[in-house]
Amino acid sequence: GGRVDVLYGEDFFLAESIGMEKRPDGSARWNPEYYGSAIPQAYLSFGSQDISLQVGHFYSVVGYEGLMAPDNFFYSKSYSYQFAGPFTHWGTQLNWNPTQALSVNLGLHNGWDALDREEDNVGFIGKVRYDSLSTGCWSSFAITTGDEFNDSAGVALNPGVTNRSRYSLLFGVPLTCNLDYVFHHWLGSQEEGAADGSDAVWVGIDQYLTYSLSDQTSVGARFEWFRDEDGTRVGLNRASNPNKPPFVGDFYSLSLGVNYAPCCNVMVRPEIRSDWFDGSNSLPFDDGNDDNQFMFGFDVIVSI
Repeated sequence: GGRVDVLYGEDFFLAESIGMEKRPDGSARWNPEYYGSAIPQAYLSFGSQDISLQVGHFYSVVGYEGLMAPDNFFYSKSYSYQFAGPFTHWGTQLNWNPTQALSVNLGLHNGWDALDREEDNVGFIGKVRYDSLSTGCWSSFAITTGDEFNDSAGVALNPGVTNRSRYSLLFGVPLTCNLDYVFHHWLGSQEEGAADGSDAVWVGIDQYLTYSLSDQTSVGARFEWFRDEDGTRVGLNRASNPNKPPFVGDFYSLSLGVNYAPCCNVMVRPEIRSDWFDGSNSLPFDDGNDDNQFMFGFDVIVSI
């Protein structure tokens, strides 16, 4: 079979591909600055439930959160999702379930979020996940590596094509029948990616705690630490953004949210979130005037 996803809205830039929604040089092809459209997935799949091969465009298996809102507990997205790794890949991926507890993903792709670049390079992606059938605990390790152009934060500090790698280590533990905990550690690096020509590094930890109050209501908390060691990752998503990188230092965020399902196909997700930054003289919030911010937001998801 196959699958095609289509997205329209303010999150389109998270799903764009170089060579499709963007030109091979990275410039916009048809999307304006704020509201746009993207096709984050479009692939064919061959095989069975135990082993299959998917070919085309698909979400990256590296990381914890996903692009589409129904796949996440929180309304807002973590720094690790927005700035630390790839969103999608173009290529081929083998999905294998040798046992009920073990799953393996292995693939080759054309880099991070790219169909056709000015310089195409083959990259590798792999993931192993184990689910304990007796305890409900699970763990996974995923990695992607390959050559990428060094302009990660929107500013080419040291232009060139070098190796970029990112891994993601996850542990999930059901503390009680209603309480679940997820620990996520990740690290990324790019050779010669820093302004002085040394390797650029970004690293962090996300922690999630969710509690089911009833079949209709769950509450959750997320605490995140994101270290942008060389100021190469947290950057400009849109040209009019006045917050100018690099931001060398530590980003922290604390989110508290509720998932309320008044009926089987409706989900309401209110959230409050606090962010703060400890680092260089550059200020990332309030149009470059502050080192912290507070947010309240919510959405309503209707599944048809």
